[in-house]
Amino acid sequence: MLCHKIARLLFILPLGMTPCLLASKLPAINILNPIIKIQRPSDVIVPNIPSDTEDNLPDFGDVSESTLSSYQEQQMGKAFMGYVRSHLPIVHDAIVNEYLNNLGYRLVAASPRPSQHYHFFVINQKEINAFSGPDGYVGVYAGLILETKSEGELAAVLAHEIAHVSQHHIEQMVAEAKRTQLTSLGALAAAIAIGIANPLAGIGAASVSSAGTYQHMINFTRYHEKEADRIGIQLLAKSGFDPRNMPRFFKRMQRYSEINSEDIPEILQTHPVTEERLADAYNRCEQYPKYPQKPNLIFPFIQARVAANLAHDPEDSLRHIEQQLQQPHLALQKRMLLGYAYTLTLLRTQKFNQANAQIQKLITLNPHQLLFQMSQVDILIASQHYQEALYKAQTLYHENPDSYPIIMQYATVLLRLKQFTQARKLLEDHKNVYDKNIAYLDLLSQAQGFSGEKSQAYETRAQMCLLYGDTACAREQLQMALQFSKDTYTKERIKVKLQRFPS
Repeated sequence: MLCHKIARLLFILPLGMTPCLLASKLPAINILNPIIKIQRPSDVIVPNIPSDTEDNLPDFGDVSESTLSSYQEQQMGKAFMGYVRSHLPIVHDAIVNEYLNNLGYRLVAASPRPSQHYHFFVINQKEINAFSGPDGYVGVYAGLILETKSEGELAAVLAHEIAHVSQHHIEQMVAEAKRTQLTSLGALAAAIAIGIANPLAGIGAASVSSAGTYQHMINFTRYHEKEADRIGIQLLAKSGFDPRNMPRFFKRMQRYSEINSEDIPEILQTHPVTEERLADAYNRCEQYPKYPQKPNLIFPFIQARVAANLAHDPEDSLRHIEQQLQQPHLALQKRMLLGYAYTLTLLRTQKFNQANAQIQKLITLNPHQLLFQMSQVDILIASQHYQEALYKAQTLYHENPDSYPIIMQYATVLLRLKQFTQARKLLEDHKNVYDKNIAYLDLLSQAQGFSGEKSQAYETRAQMCLLYGDTACAREQLQMALQFSKDTYTKERIKVKLQRFPS
């Protein structure tokens, strides 16, 4: 493969270029840019899976006689996320991801299975939808985040999806596979992933006998939806959110679909809403007292980042924000929010001087806001003011040593300044936490490679390949790691790994 031929060039190319990723189906993740540019076209949402997909899927065992074991659930989750990562544009914005996972785990802590593995992520598409997959993987579309009116409404959607996981609804889908003769867990993972990408298309991509079989497998039953509402409402209340956010959001989506009958939100296609379901949800919410909800003032700023990532025409966005900023008598919070959105869009359009002037205004208004301080570092990196960026990033890291976005930002500055060993040590200190994070692993592999630890770098690349479900790529990277390994122990360890992926 081309990936194998050019992999030797990985660490003599300019920083940020990742030839193996470009040569294989792994997308190039340029995390050195403060706003991720998704490489896959946003309108491509149907996985291009060959007709013999079921034959090429990993074997997790026959499920015709049993439900999922913990191991099977984990392996199915890996296969599921491999399809999702390969066919949907996942957002790699560290700030958005940290926010979403913090919110998600706040709800998980109140769930019936608080020790269950969960991972929350954003799909960079305008669809209004969310989904849960095997082993606690929960995806939210950018369009849904922008459609919610408050953090409480977003929490309601997450709580609903968490409930699907905690109530074993995936396992119940596996049981249904007994009746549809879809007994391969790998095929079932593909079915779910295809349905998420587009519930109305791609049905025949994995060679099943009928579209009805797939549609039946990927849509939760009405009973599942009501149960997810019931458990989700409990999670919201236990987590300090008003549970009424759940029926309120779904009711608004229902009204929207009634007004726009030809433009039904995707969430109503995959999570059907009936009057009976809404009434039941509202009645359950009445069990809980109403009390004033203090809004999270950070939430609109997270929406601004999501909107900046999603915008297809940043120049048009700039003009729109400029018009809003000219409105008289803007409240301070509104002015800061618009100013932040303006800064992000200026940065994306590479208007660095204007972006820096704008962020300075925001820092003057609120000097302790971390989002503003991190944006200033982003601007300094993008405009190649690395020494100043290092000083500020270092300060932020010492004050917030466990913040994922700040760790990534600090490591990025160190790499730009060619302080490769320091960047590697910084990232390796947090490997146990982020070892399944594509953006983190991409940055770590660069730090390892440029600091002379090429064998480690290729092992990290192999781990990235596995997260995309590409075992051939993983094998090639491990073979390269073996060539660069320096001691017998490392060679033997890599050989053991290679035995898992026979050629």
